[in-house]
Amino acid sequence: IERTLYNGFLAGISLDGLRFFYVNPLETSGGHERQTWFECACCPPNVMRLLASLHHYVATETGDGVQLHQYATATIEARAATLRVETGYPWSGRVEVEVVETRPEPWTLALRIPAWGEGARLAVNEEEVDAAPVTRAWSKGDRVVLDLPLAPRLTEPHPRVEAVRGRVAVERGPLVYCLEAADAPAG
Repeated sequence: IERTLYNGFLAGISLDGLRFFYVNPLETSGGHERQTWFECACCPPNVMRLLASLHHYVATETGDGVQLHQYATATIEARAATLRVETGYPWSGRVEVEVVETRPEPWTLALRIPAWGEGARLAVNEEEVDAAPVTRAWSKGDRVVLDLPLAPRLTEPHPRVEAVRGRVAVERGPLVYCLEAADAPAG
């Protein structure tokens, strides 16, 4: 969902929110412009439905505790605890979680480490821990800091996918950058 939200979904909407790509904007040979309304419009209502449901993608809870799936500044109210999340993600890889309220029994806090997040560091109250779910008796004021590496990397598609064969993407964190021939020097 993260790749779709940051790269397909947001790239398909104009800055004023009034024009939409009705095809994949990252895979075009040119000549495409964002369109306004169609008689049978699917994108504008789907955009509104997704925006209205974004909070469902951020976190979940189970009897064991809370799981953070998407990183955004938020207050999360769960049975185990109330958490305050602060981040500049995706521009910054730092995610800070503060325990605002908590139940006295131990519970588990799980933070998603993206597939590209090799080398991520996780600390609880400034003490580094394994980048795995953390189960403990939490206290009000406990702070968890996740630092995700955002070094740029090149990603190549599988060579059997003809539509993108011979292409490469530059990624930084969850963001996929598209460079076209017009952006490259001749030859």
